[in-house]
Amino acid sequence: MLFRFDGTQVQLASRTAVDMIPPAAVGEMPRAGTHAGAWIELRDRRGRPIFFQRLQDPFRTIAEHHSPDGKIEVFVRPPESGQFEVIVPALPDAATVAVISSPVGDARSTEPAREVARFDLRRYGQQTEQQP
Repeated sequence: MLFRFDGTQVQLASRTAVDMIPPAAVGEMPRAGTHAGAWIELRDRRGRPIFFQRLQDPFRTIAEHHSPDGKIEVFVRPPESGQFEVIVPALPDAATVAVISSPVGDARSTEPAREVARFDLRRYGQQTEQQP
């Protein structure tokens, strides 16, 4: 799945079926409102999460600067626009995909995550489809 964003406004841009095994979900499933971070959730028709995939800085807000003296500086900037791609399994019970994220920014990145976008997978076929 290809997601595009402008700030923290997220759109599902396309969905492509590929013949591969997706990365395994590692650890306990995080919960919005309780855990910090960012992840994708596939949910069934009742809205129950059935799969998750953690995301590493999906809004591209963290940059590192490596100095010749070996010092590494981390800079946090506001989200601009861009895209990120996530590989998820084609589960027959999956009805929606949700993007969950903590608020972006240096001081807020450890706050509990919340749903920032949700998409009905019935609108997107199994092959590549572009959003209008």
